[in-house]
Amino acid sequence: MSKNENIKDWYISNFKSFEEKLNGQSQSFFHNYRKDALKKFSELEFPTTKNEEWKYTNVSPILKYNFNLAFNSAKPELTKDVIQKYLFDGFEYHLLVFVNGIFSKELSNINELPKGAVVDRLNNILKTNPELIKEHISKYSKIDNSFNALNSAFSADGYVIYVPDGKIIEKPVQVLFLNGSENNDVLSLPRNIIIAGKNSQVKVITSFYGYKKSTYLTNCVSNELYKGILDDDSRGVFNGKIWVRPDAQKTNAYQSNKTILLSKNAKIDTKPQLEIYADDVKCSHGATIGRLDEQAYFYILSRGISPEYAKSMLIRAFANDVVEAVKIDELREQLNHMIFEHLHRIEI
Repeated sequence: MSKNENIKDWYISNFKSFEEKLNGQSQSFFHNYRKDALKKFSELEFPTTKNEEWKYTNVSPILKYNFNLAFNSAKPELTKDVIQKYLFDGFEYHLLVFVNGIFSKELSNINELPKGAVVDRLNNILKTNPELIKEHISKYSKIDNSFNALNSAFSADGYVIYVPDGKIIEKPVQVLFLNGSENNDVLSLPRNIIIAGKNSQVKVITSFYGYKKSTYLTNCVSNELYKGILDDDSRGVFNGKIWVRPDAQKTNAYQSNKTILLSKNAKIDTKPQLEIYADDVKCSHGATIGRLDEQAYFYILSRGISPEYAKSMLIRAFANDVVEAVKIDELREQLNHMIFEHLHRIEI
């Protein structure tokens, strides 16, 4: 039996114990979706670098582990004081904390919301208001590889944010996913849904952290603006796609991936893509890879500025449009600090 078949059998054999811990959810529409996903998981192979979408991403290290469901893993002993170091602070926010993909009520804090708005865990919504998410739960995540199927089959929790038409959730919603266990390798598979009505507003801050350097697998698809700053021996892969549906006429979309390499050993593979099924659109994409501008660097040095400070100025200029897009002042300052702290550079 191949390594891939062994690891697939491991997850499939754990599905029954997963069902037994769902507390009445086994008769829900979502569980039928899970069972369909498990069937597809048994039929699909894990992607390899021979697959075009995964050309630069080697997943074979992931297949060396038998990751355990959060239900079967020892839950870390956490307090509000312990998790504080993982949070952005200095402003008011609603807080949702998930430990190994499972909501922690005692560590979370949801304040008063506008009438009709919802900020809650997926488990609660499935029990109290399943119609709110029924049409959205599987609409945007097609199962075309083993990782998608695995997430759909074993999703036990996650967050749901619903903002009705014209409503504004003033305070940002900060979501912390803290993953890890003292005694085994953890499988964390949250399913998150954000539904925003016409002329509504909500700000969501989502962070993922490993706990005590333990090994874990978390598997939530994301659409994001990517700018990469790579140093030392780091390796990055960007594989992004804009997908325009048949009825999405007048779409105006631009996808850009820009990366700065600060060392000779850093490497990035980038592949922006467009998939368009409408004919009245304006869409484009592009990617750039380079090093710090030597002419700009020389110009700054000629003004009597130190080399390290000059490099920091150029890095800040590169990251500026991403950092400045953050509308929460306190969060923007903390992100700026984190960039330079991780790069061991002088903060600008």
